[in-house]
Amino acid sequence: MKSILFVVLAVTLFSCGNTKEVKEVTETIPPPPEEMNMAINDIWVAETFFGERYEPNGSKTPQMEIHIKEMRFAGNDGCNNLSGSIKKLDNSNLVFGNSASTKMACQDMLIPERYQNVLLETRTYKIEKLRLYLFNADGTELMVLKKVD
Repeated sequence: MKSILFVVLAVTLFSCGNTKEVKEVTETIPPPPEEMNMAINDIWVAETFFGERYEPNGSKTPQMEIHIKEMRFAGNDGCNNLSGSIKKLDNSNLVFGNSASTKMACQDMLIPERYQNVLLETRTYKIEKLRLYLFNADGTELMVLKKVD
């Protein structure tokens, strides 16, 4: 009986000293899936960059897989694999967050550089005829991707 009382007393004393302060969460909570365009949740392959048709020259074709439930994306920029977060997504707005990528040195880095610029500049999008169109804040078309899944 004394040992049970001792355990209860010890737990009570130690738990009082281990209370943690609850901090307010300030990160953005994504809207419920019914408020998002579910069609964007797929695998997309690049067709054009800044209005110019993409022509593979032996390198990988840039592609992107968007996961709206996790607010993440992953893909390949034509040279390096990459993944990152999506900061904002609704039926017309799309803002990519931080991303990480491998750092391979490829023969032609023009397409990977363009792909990275698209990620930085994208603010809106539209989906039309199985194509994902990405636009900057001025409405300039940055990249067109074709649905492949």
